[in-house]
Amino acid sequence: MKIFTFFLIALSILTISPLSWANRVFPLKPQYAFTPKGFDTNDNAQVVLAGAFSDYCMKVGSTQHRVDKIKKKIYIDQTYSTTDNCYDIEMYIPYSIEVNLGTLPEGNYDVMVLDLDHQYTKMSTLPVEKAKIINHEQSDQRLYAPVSSIEFKITKDATPQLIINGVLTNTCLSLASVEVHATMGDVFEVLPIVTDRKNNCAASFQSFTKIVPLRGFTLRNTLIHVRSMSGQSINKVITPVDRLK
Repeated sequence: MKIFTFFLIALSILTISPLSWANRVFPLKPQYAFTPKGFDTNDNAQVVLAGAFSDYCMKVGSTQHRVDKIKKKIYIDQTYSTTDNCYDIEMYIPYSIEVNLGTLPEGNYDVMVLDLDHQYTKMSTLPVEKAKIINHEQSDQRLYAPVSSIEFKITKDATPQLIINGVLTNTCLSLASVEVHATMGDVFEVLPIVTDRKNNCAASFQSFTKIVPLRGFTLRNTLIHVRSMSGQSINKVITPVDRLK
């Protein structure tokens, strides 16, 4: 009886041992490295990594990056983790990762991503333009609306569109227009532009919603990059899953 009890205790310890559930970490080379084209030296430049996992055991890990401003190269180390204690169920699980680079000097930067062989592979190029100078200081080329959320939809007549929501916090601000620029066929840059009357202004909260058609939108994986006030932006990667909603 004592031997049987000892066997049960030993079996239970082995079963719940952390070693049996230990994560294994590997470099993650994404399928896409999206690079919006409208950043200048006054913006927080971004790269958006995207892809899909084949089972639910795989999880997004840490992201590290460094910028060589002399050679104009951005090095990104992205990892994922997995365990052996999962059911082998084939799935499609999209992921996207924003890599915030901060302000960068003017130039075209090669985006280099670490692969499974621990080698850096060029996946894209990120252009950064020189910001406009006003009164000896860098200034944004345009004033963008403060966007709080976006939603991608396909209408009943198969028209892709984007719904933009935000709040204007001054009576002098008004949403003037929304420009859409398709670059390289895989990035849609959406620019919600506001005008500022600059007189008789008062604090006020005015919510806005704008429906924007996405002309030329294709069935390939696409980044929708929406600029926002104060150098901010909202990114959404559209995958086959989104087209089914």
